[in-house]
Amino acid sequence: MPNKKISALTAVTTPIDRTTDSLPFVQGGVTKKISAEDLTNEYEVTGTLTTAEILQLYTTRQLAISAPGAGYYIRIIRADAWIDYVSAPYASSTNLCLWYDTATRPAWALPKILQSTVSTGEMGVLQDMSIATNTLMMINEAVYFKPFSAVDPTAGDSDIKYRIRYAIESEL
Repeated sequence: MPNKKISALTAVTTPIDRTTDSLPFVQGGVTKKISAEDLTNEYEVTGTLTTAEILQLYTTRQLAISAPGAGYYIRIIRADAWIDYVSAPYASSTNLCLWYDTATRPAWALPKILQSTVSTGEMGVLQDMSIATNTLMMINEAVYFKPFSAVDPTAGDSDIKYRIRYAIESEL
């Protein structure tokens, strides 16, 4: 690629897709490409908690993000959820939360999603970091969905879709 003035470059009209697009760069006079995702340590995971999984959260937590490896931790940046309401609300008065594997308190909460009676979305809330026993960034631990308290959602029939944006950070 010959040298060009910035004003002579073609404008990008669509957003970069971090998972599929690559960006050119020049190293030692050779044009190479790097994936947009490799430019940062941030990642995104999406998925669906099925009705069956939600009804079992009381006893069986659900994996959201795998452990990053020795010397690293997961820093959750954002968590969002959408419920596709069918006909019956979940019989639960608790929050759907994201917990590190051995944590004694949740890292993030989706406070109203389990009580929804319409199709809706919710932005997650970072939990109180001022509590001495809180465990928010634990080395080499996976992150799981489970309820805040031991309240059994005994009824309900709606899937919950989620998106979690997170970074993998190295231990200081």
